[in-house]
Amino acid sequence: MEPGNSPSQNPFDPNQFKPNGERVKRSHWAVMIFLLVALIVLVGWLVVRRFKQATGWFHNKGNEVAVGKYGNRRFDTTYAQPFDPSVKAAKLTLNGGASIYKISDTTNQLFRADAMLFHSRYGLNGHKEDSIYTMDLTMKSKSSTQFGTQSDSVNLKLNLAPIWDITVNTGETDLDFDLSKYKLRNFKIDGSAGSFSVKLGSPFAQTIVRIGVGAADVTISIPKSAACRIEEHAAISSTTFNGFDKKVDGSYQTAGYSSAKNKILIYFVGGVSDFKVQKY
Repeated sequence: MEPGNSPSQNPFDPNQFKPNGERVKRSHWAVMIFLLVALIVLVGWLVVRRFKQATGWFHNKGNEVAVGKYGNRRFDTTYAQPFDPSVKAAKLTLNGGASIYKISDTTNQLFRADAMLFHSRYGLNGHKEDSIYTMDLTMKSKSSTQFGTQSDSVNLKLNLAPIWDITVNTGETDLDFDLSKYKLRNFKIDGSAGSFSVKLGSPFAQTIVRIGVGAADVTISIPKSAACRIEEHAAISSTTFNGFDKKVDGSYQTAGYSSAKNKILIYFVGGVSDFKVQKY
């Protein structure tokens, strides 16, 4: 070691000849630049996310096809899932809000929802396991700006081929589902308030319907020839079951229910509701 050199000094380090204050200043600048870049990235991510929410752009692992357009402060979009002939059963869950939901027509796709939206946006997720396709259409966001009193509406269409299990989780809703054309195995509504109208077809082996609502008007329509049993547990509700016989256990049944091969079972739990099962 040469005289005058400290063991801790590196003769090839140019910073050792600079004042400590200058080195500290450069270190502060480096930290500030890093923080500024991070802030720009964060703001950019938030802006992109906000834009996607505002335009209803929710792509979920390639399972959603959403094409939208604006018109008169309204966003029209379609969520769809192509049909796979290997799918024998389909499970659909609708997680919605204060909207109008309708099923009145079929589609050659597995599922299609044409939405006319003023206040909210949706996302469609789905996956296939063996011959069963499971999907959910879920309300993802609500606009902070309300345009008048128009209601969002979603018109759903289902394929006729699969056996269907449908679950609806929603708040205050106007729902009108014509399911008479489909092979329906399970149908469930969990809602708070609104108007729920459901039309069933001839039962597919055993069709189970579960209705749980708060303050709502519920009407279930069944074929005249369908064998049906109703079990209801309502707090303060009005019920109408024309064409049903009340049994000792408190249930209601159509004539010949016990010996029927195909049956509809309806379970109803309600608060202050008007519950009606009618024949067509």
